[in-house]
Amino acid sequence: FSYAELLAALFSSGVTRMLHIGEMSESQKDRICADIRANGQDATRAVFLPNTPSLAKKLVELGPDFYLESYPMGGGKAAVEAMCVGLPILAPHTAGASPLLNVDMTFGTSVVVSELAQVPAAVRRLESEKEALSQRSRAVYEEHYSWSAFRQGLLWAIAGEDPRDQIS
Repeated sequence: FSYAELLAALFSSGVTRMLHIGEMSESQKDRICADIRANGQDATRAVFLPNTPSLAKKLVELGPDFYLESYPMGGGKAAVEAMCVGLPILAPHTAGASPLLNVDMTFGTSVVVSELAQVPAAVRRLESEKEALSQRSRAVYEEHYSWSAFRQGLLWAIAGEDPRDQIS
């Protein structure tokens, strides 16, 4: 499925508005909006915002209910920044695609959809389990991506053993 089809499915499942943060050409925006309309949804509900120096700060400012991982190829720094602020993650993964295209930066804490028919249930789960998903998202950030985790990784690289195994 396309990005536009995914957005249309989210809109038809009750999502009011989707914010796309990051540069995109006008022709791409026009194509996405045309495809959203072709799928029977209001394309003005897709809001395109420019790049931002700090995605984490922008997400705090905007206060979205969840973060939609980049599609069709995710697994980047943006998902880590969304986990940093404790957002639940919706991860669209193309069924049968190479694992390189379906990288899970969330260590299994995201809500995954691999076909459009799964979107309504995913949206309901994001709504009903928002608090738990938010906490798990932030916990994964702390364990794997925070400065503390980075520091522990450096100590492990220097010492040759995991410093968490040492008794203080």
